[in-house]
Amino acid sequence: ADADRTPPPAIADLEVTSVTSHTVTLQWTAPQDYRDDHSKGMLDGYDIRVSYDSITAANFSQAYPMDSTPNPVPSGYTEHYVIDALEPDSVYYFAIKSKDDKDNWSKISNCCRAHCTPISVVNFADSVLERVIRDHLDKPTGDILSSDVDTITVIDAAFQGIASLSGLEYFVW
Repeated sequence: ADADRTPPPAIADLEVTSVTSHTVTLQWTAPQDYRDDHSKGMLDGYDIRVSYDSITAANFSQAYPMDSTPNPVPSGYTEHYVIDALEPDSVYYFAIKSKDDKDNWSKISNCCRAHCTPISVVNFADSVLERVIRDHLDKPTGDILSSDVDTITVIDAAFQGIASLSGLEYFVW
């Protein structure tokens, strides 16, 4: 029989892996779905929610749903999801449910929290480092803001004679 009423287990390891002034990256392990006959099923989708308050089973449906969610990876694999267009210097809470190919929804995951960083002016103690960053950004003058650099992961600054790395604390972590 193809009647399956057993939902996937709740995701228990939802976590924030990086934060910028406008984005949050979530990570979790895709759960294994088991059918009523204990054979393995497959996940078919996610319902990811965001809120300014902690998300619980009681208020999950009131939290804001994400429009596009990732297609599930095989169970046991790590899933990543970037939420963008968030407000700087704001706190957000996230939770997720998964569904199997028979539309059985899991219980709510753990709830995790992130604080999007405020936007501020980045000051570099080393003028050579500032020049390298300005060249990378193609921004020869004006203030360099934390939102300009908070997604930069790699800079080619080898053999430049940089004496201080002050200012790099605003880059992605």
